[in-house]
Amino acid sequence: LYIAIEPFIRRRWPQILVSWTRLLAGKWRDPLVARDALFGSASGTLWSCMIVFAFSIVPLWFGRAEFYTPGAFGFATAEGPRFFISGFTGAILTRLYWDFGGISLLLFLRILLRNQKAAFVVWMLLWTFTWGPNNTWTFLFFLVQSGLWLLLVMRFGFLCVLFFGITWNVLNRYPITLDVDAWYAGAGYMALAIFAIIVLYSFRTSLGGRPMFGTPRLDE
Repeated sequence: LYIAIEPFIRRRWPQILVSWTRLLAGKWRDPLVARDALFGSASGTLWSCMIVFAFSIVPLWFGRAEFYTPGAFGFATAEGPRFFISGFTGAILTRLYWDFGGISLLLFLRILLRNQKAAFVVWMLLWTFTWGPNNTWTFLFFLVQSGLWLLLVMRFGFLCVLFFGITWNVLNRYPITLDVDAWYAGAGYMALAIFAIIVLYSFRTSLGGRPMFGTPRLDE
């Protein structure tokens, strides 16, 4: 599917594949690759916080139960190294399927409707209903999510939304807890450590050789 559809994406929306193509070419230290990975990770972290805020905190302000209860973390990820690694690689593969499927659907709608704005609107509605909203609040929330995904992929590209989804998956799949004595705490802290290394590396590389700290000159 990727081999078949990639030329059409490149022809219609070339900006989507720039950093992704550089990554596949082995340019790990390319500032554009690092920028998109960093922005995607930041967006995924923000979105995970928004889920908790929108579905667990806001309803309580109105005296209602949670509108949506996220599933518990994957217990298998805390059962040993091989399960931990499997969970991490699974998060990457899952997002590859979802995100490339989303772009393929968007391209199909663009060709079918022959209007980019109409394709965006229909795509957002279809993408929202795949999450099965069960009330007005969840419908609006997932509609915002689909709009954010669309904004990220059109502005920053496929690599950005890939890291957006991977970050979201990792933060929901691994046991993140403040209870250091919990038997599953180590797996959560290890996942956060790996995530932190990726973010710090992306931040450092995105600077393109400029110092991490210091006052930039006017000509920079």
